[in-house]
Amino acid sequence: MPNSLPTIEHVYQNAFLNSTRWQQIPGRDDDIIIATPYKCGTTWMQNIVLHLIFQDLKVRNIGTFSRWVDMRVQPIAEMVAELEAQEHRRVMKSHLPLDGLEFRPNAKYVVVGRDPRDVFMSLWNHYSSYTPEILDAVNNTEGRVGPPLEPCPDNIRTLWDMWINRGWFEWETEGYPHWSNFRHIQTWWDYRHLPNILFIHFNDLLADLNAEIARISKYLEIDCTSEMRAAITEKTTFKV
Repeated sequence: MPNSLPTIEHVYQNAFLNSTRWQQIPGRDDDIIIATPYKCGTTWMQNIVLHLIFQDLKVRNIGTFSRWVDMRVQPIAEMVAELEAQEHRRVMKSHLPLDGLEFRPNAKYVVVGRDPRDVFMSLWNHYSSYTPEILDAVNNTEGRVGPPLEPCPDNIRTLWDMWINRGWFEWETEGYPHWSNFRHIQTWWDYRHLPNILFIHFNDLLADLNAEIARISKYLEIDCTSEMRAAITEKTTFKV
């Protein structure tokens, strides 16, 4: 297990990502960064954390209140201005492995993992629904590094073979045509001993959401009554 703090080893740049954007985001001591592989409950966790911060159960625009910093489509200067203007405790999103993300000792990181088989099926459902407009945005926004993202294959088996056997970046062995899932989690797991990294599993959220929200609240040092926690649980549950 590493003894030192994480350092940047790779730059992640493709149709979606630009890891260098984080260098332009001034940190705050109480920042919360939700750092997940794709299709692992990111939006779910963003909603939970925002409800813990505000505790008023209002529906908020996730894209506005919890920016995906490494997503390269929004101009970085615009994003910096929006984040600097936020007066509440900030919660930001990243899909970067830890070896590509500037580690901030005063920030709180929430890392969500999920069974890779479920990740793939969610990716299939998501990727296969991409419109020409989405592909145009990720491929043709100025500054793309590397080849464009191709449309999703028509056959799910073709995507599975690509996803499980090939990496987008030369240091990855799976995740194509996006980026790694297995290796992403491993880069964070290697530093699980650090006190400002919390691991959450998607299945634990499904099994006992109230208990997991209590654990998240305690970790983030946010006071939350049992009544409010029950209300947040009801607001964010998938159960009918």
